[in-house]
Amino acid sequence: MKHILRASFANRVLLFSRVAWMSLVFGVFSVAYGQQELAGESGMTATGVSLTSRDGMVELAGDATALAMDGLSLTRDELLVVLRQLNAIPSQDERIVSMSVLTNGLTPYQQRGVRMMLYHFVRQQLLLRAARRDGIVVTEADRQEYVRGWQDSHPGEEFEAEERGMGGNSPLRVSREDIFMIYKWLNAQLDEVEIPEAYIERVKAQFQQIEKTFGQQAAQEREDFAALADKAELYSDEGFAKLAREYSDGVEADRGGVVAGEFTRSQIAEANFDQPFDTPVGETSPLIETPTSLRFIRVLAEVPGAMPGEPSRYRIAQILYTKRVMDKFPDDDAIRKDLKYQLQELTTARLILKLAEEFHFQCPLIPDLLNLKKFKEASKMSSDPEPLEDEGEESAVDDMSEEEPASSAAP
Repeated sequence: MKHILRASFANRVLLFSRVAWMSLVFGVFSVAYGQQELAGESGMTATGVSLTSRDGMVELAGDATALAMDGLSLTRDELLVVLRQLNAIPSQDERIVSMSVLTNGLTPYQQRGVRMMLYHFVRQQLLLRAARRDGIVVTEADRQEYVRGWQDSHPGEEFEAEERGMGGNSPLRVSREDIFMIYKWLNAQLDEVEIPEAYIERVKAQFQQIEKTFGQQAAQEREDFAALADKAELYSDEGFAKLAREYSDGVEADRGGVVAGEFTRSQIAEANFDQPFDTPVGETSPLIETPTSLRFIRVLAEVPGAMPGEPSRYRIAQILYTKRVMDKFPDDDAIRKDLKYQLQELTTARLILKLAEEFHFQCPLIPDLLNLKKFKEASKMSSDPEPLEDEGEESAVDDMSEEEPASSAAP
């Protein structure tokens, strides 16, 4: 129903598992880089060289130090070679490269990809140095815990027992054993994060308010839809089509509510949870309510059966309202897990900054590399897939209704 207000869930809390998040922190993940620069970007100008790009990358000489910390120092040229070995520099169409302002030979799009991946590599290196400093020893039980966590966050995928050789002997590459070590060390730090009960009560209060608002809106939506029965237009073919275009949720709304195909009365009844359907030709049904929808059905024409004893089929139109269903609210344990995830992310960011100071980290190439906000911006800009072309018109689903139940997720 196009003119019905829907509940706002701007404060939705995503229920990530801790292990899933740890996998994100540690994983050297692949990104589906697009091949097209964003329109209107400053890079889309005549070819040139930028001293400091808008994405924070500084133009350096090839032999200038680009990244350093205790036990590691790479020049700009060395670092770019390493990043290419690790598939961390997205490819780009040569036409786009020729039109872009380059910094260190990279387009703005490639710079965002480099920033995103280098951010992860540096975090890994700092955490690994902390784990080695504290003498972390990984046991077989630790390895199995990590594998179970990985499988929980990658359902349907098989954990690779053999380590892949991506990056070879790159100074930024971490081994699987290194990952186990980092995981154990960081777990110990994050286990100390406590969630005050007041936080949980505050979130529950927000959930309860949203549930109340959602219930009020759902009741109003039902009342508004049912009020269509009072409109004279509902009871003529032309008027029904007009109302369908204005109010129906169905994919057939643009064609005046006319449902593709012809249906027997038993098929129409089945699509409405076996409610009998006996509306005559040329008339509109009363309001039909099911657990998932509200609808009015107008019977447009009868098509007699082709064989003796074969039931007639009917061409129909509908005005459909799909009920919005709210998911079940999380329990206290789920709320606590989510809040802990949020505090863990903040705690990890603070730990990284302390470790950067302790291990004398510097990155002249991207001086504000560890800026979490900038990383998230780069992640979004570097991983948005290109839009897919529409491959055809929608097909009828769910028998005659072409209805796709919608679910407004709970916060």
